[in-house]
Amino acid sequence: MAFDKEKFATDVRRELERKRFEINSKINQSDLREIGTSGRDKMLQLIKRGISPIANWGRFAEYKWAGKVKQIQAEFGKKASKKKVGSIKSSKYPYSKMEEFPNKKVRPVNLTLSGKFLANLVVKTRDRRISIGFFEERYEKMEEGHREGANTQPKRPVIPTDREQLNASVFREMLLSLDRVLKRKFGS
Repeated sequence: MAFDKEKFATDVRRELERKRFEINSKINQSDLREIGTSGRDKMLQLIKRGISPIANWGRFAEYKWAGKVKQIQAEFGKKASKKKVGSIKSSKYPYSKMEEFPNKKVRPVNLTLSGKFLANLVVKTRDRRISIGFFEERYEKMEEGHREGANTQPKRPVIPTDREQLNASVFREMLLSLDRVLKRKFGS
């Protein structure tokens, strides 16, 4: 007999529905926070590698002036373009911030400058729900700027909207965390 994916999915759903009350009564806010924290940590890991934690977004777009520098160097050669490139590097982002923030690199585009923005990506739990996001107005506006591409920057969203989902690796990490919680509560 061959594996029937549809039947398996139906059986799993039925069994989960039967066990739902038992599971719900055993999982507390601390467990939900643990699951949310694993998701947030995976999101930060992806962002620091220059990858959006939102499904179908992929890698963040490069910095506008980093692309221009490469284009100028390709067009005129590294030596001939040195003066033009020098003026860009002294006044345009991300180059203009590299002296103040020595860890800032051109690649990957990881939304990290001082670290304050991503440090404010937090997990909140309430009424059996997990929320991962920016909950202070200043950082909500920063995320909105990344989402909309403010100041001519490319769009680089971090938090999914209602129509979007977290990418598979974040979702997988949260499921693994849920699995660890359930094993701890119900045994292996």
